[in-house]
Amino acid sequence: MSQNKSGKGHHYASPSILIFLIFAIILGFIIIQGNRKVLIIRNQRTNEIYLQKTVHKSDIIIFGWIHSFEHIPWNEYYKVLEDDQLLLETIEIAGFGAGIPNNKGKVTVDDNGMIIMSDINEKFEHINWIHSQTALDFIKLDEAIIGRGSDFPHHESLILEIKDR
Repeated sequence: MSQNKSGKGHHYASPSILIFLIFAIILGFIIIQGNRKVLIIRNQRTNEIYLQKTVHKSDIIIFGWIHSFEHIPWNEYYKVLEDDQLLLETIEIAGFGAGIPNNKGKVTVDDNGMIIMSDINEKFEHINWIHSQTALDFIKLDEAIIGRGSDFPHHESLILEIKDR
């Protein structure tokens, strides 16, 4: 212990305590950053990234489509899983037509006439599609629009995936 001119003592932290505190702060930062999940939409051929958003386990990703032939809305609801997979839970569609599944999960019709296929529980490692700026209306993350059809290049092969960062 050292003393100043007034005779009062000062205590200094030992170097080992300071090193431990610095190490703990750095380790905490690495752990927090290491648990981050990111939604990525990229070009399958060039790997150019068009969208990156932080997501969390149980977030809901909604694809809103306009059926190319029937011109009716088609919404797909995916839950982000802990293992970075996507769980297709629900499909909502205004009617049946070309290419529209009719036997997924539990089928009901709401008061507005929308056909709802729920309890689908189909897992996907990623979602691939040939992008159409007119067929994709939106992509939402928990009801907030994060992308529109016009945000991505037309007639390109795209992939949506979840990655740990």
